[in-house]
Amino acid sequence: MLFWTACSSTPKVSVPPRPWQRITSTAYFQTSSQEFGKRIVVRIWPEKGAKVPAKEAAKEALAEIRRISTMADAGQSSSLLAKVNEQAYQGPVPITQEFLDILVASDRMYQMTEGKFDVTFVPVKYGAEESDMDLNKVTDWDEKPALSPDPLHLFGKKGVIIDRKPLVIRIYNRRTKINLNGMIRGYAIERAAKLLQEKGHAGFAIIADGFFAASGVALKDQGIMCVEDPASLGNCLRTIRPGADVSILYLGSSASLERKGINFDPTTVWSSRSGGVIVAGREGSWVQFATTITAVMDDASLVDFFGKANRYGVSGAYFTPSKKDGLAGNLAPFASLVP
Repeated sequence: MLFWTACSSTPKVSVPPRPWQRITSTAYFQTSSQEFGKRIVVRIWPEKGAKVPAKEAAKEALAEIRRISTMADAGQSSSLLAKVNEQAYQGPVPITQEFLDILVASDRMYQMTEGKFDVTFVPVKYGAEESDMDLNKVTDWDEKPALSPDPLHLFGKKGVIIDRKPLVIRIYNRRTKINLNGMIRGYAIERAAKLLQEKGHAGFAIIADGFFAASGVALKDQGIMCVEDPASLGNCLRTIRPGADVSILYLGSSASLERKGINFDPTTVWSSRSGGVIVAGREGSWVQFATTITAVMDDASLVDFFGKANRYGVSGAYFTPSKKDGLAGNLAPFASLVP
């Protein structure tokens, strides 16, 4: 083995490990992949008598995340979602029941936030592209009857319509597109976590840039179940203590400093929030959705949001390092914060 050394005047910078990077006392198997533009780590504490060895189970979990990415990631040009965005304004595009279920869940999030969480968007036009008037015209589908007797209308009056027999999607406005990035990663990680349980593994963690799914041994690991101080990443500010009845805990953390905006409007004024938001729940998509939408809320909005979100199986807390009484809301019944 060859070693190479050299003198340098550049000072060495020691970066402390982030909490979930610390090595735990119990042996585990770990692998990772890049999906949804994020590094996703799967860590398994092997179980005796598991149906599938830890190494193979981890590969299957990553494959499940990749499958969903190739179906519903707007950033992949070959995905089903990309096909919907490109063709659904011209005619009906066949979709799967799973894809419909994802859209229906997104519509519930849209309704819960009174339209503030919206997976539909209108791209900005550039240069010599068609005029706003051309792009906003409805398609020929406006003149044609529905394909099924009881079509499903999603996202208010956006013109996103599902016909059930056959199962297809149509979009009236050719300019309307769909982007699921605010919730789909959580859905994919939830599917992977449940797959690991089905393979006989009760102790695992799936980690993806501020989003966690943890079960068994991982729920007791202080290196993983830890929320970072947004002012100095790498130091543990709060430890997560899961509820006794939680099988898989989904946890999202938005450790952001002050952001512009009050009540979702980033063009107004600085919000009064300085710190982060922690979200817990039993459904990955809903936890990621709540983590996404609360990133731009001020104090009052956070309290109001989590009052409503509890009805959907999501709870959360807001923390700030600048004052002792900075917690708003709580994580019960899924988890609690301890110093």
